[in-house]
Amino acid sequence: MKSITIVSIFCCCLMTQFGCKDVILIPTKGTITGIVTDNNGTPLAGVQVSATYDAPSQGPGQPPFPTTVTTVTDNYGYYRLADVWDAVTLAINQSGFLSVTTLVDMNDNNRPVLNLTLSGSPTIENVTLNKTTLVSAPPDTITIRLEVKDVFNANTGANYTVNFFLKAQTGATTAILPATLHAQSLDQYLFDAFLTSGEYPAGTYGLQAEVQDPDGNRQQVELGQEIIVE
Repeated sequence: MKSITIVSIFCCCLMTQFGCKDVILIPTKGTITGIVTDNNGTPLAGVQVSATYDAPSQGPGQPPFPTTVTTVTDNYGYYRLADVWDAVTLAINQSGFLSVTTLVDMNDNNRPVLNLTLSGSPTIENVTLNKTTLVSAPPDTITIRLEVKDVFNANTGANYTVNFFLKAQTGATTAILPATLHAQSLDQYLFDAFLTSGEYPAGTYGLQAEVQDPDGNRQQVELGQEIIVE
């Protein structure tokens, strides 16, 4: 790479000294790699990434021709686009996410690592419990409230699916608590779920929250809070 750059500069100097007006730039070929995540930092699998560029012509004196190649992210959100040339336009148009377009100059670096973020997933901002111990007598209830922010979907909270997973010490899911919409304002949504005594064996449980938006994008969060059922 260094030798090509030095030769290019040397040639340009010679052309300038001898009065040559036309300078021919040597095209640069390279590979772009990176990871695609959502706005919560979760890697996205199955996302199509497209690269559009002008490929050098195979015939002498012929102009370059526009080319588009695509790849799909793997289970870890990783993508790789090989043998792309010069100024490359990367584009992602994924259903349920805001489109992303960016320009990559292969002349600056022919093996750039470009991580891309797609906005569109709901974000769990806060979870509160009115208490963490559920007593058996008299009948008792724990209220769990979840706050979700979703800038992309200006939609009614009724189209969201929110669940809490009650986890045993082994990590197995003991119960699923569906949450219902309590209130909403612009891009903020509040959901409530209720844990009632007499429905679960005595013990200590972990808690996981999950929210899914109308496009099917979701976020799961281990809350790090324990609920004691007496």
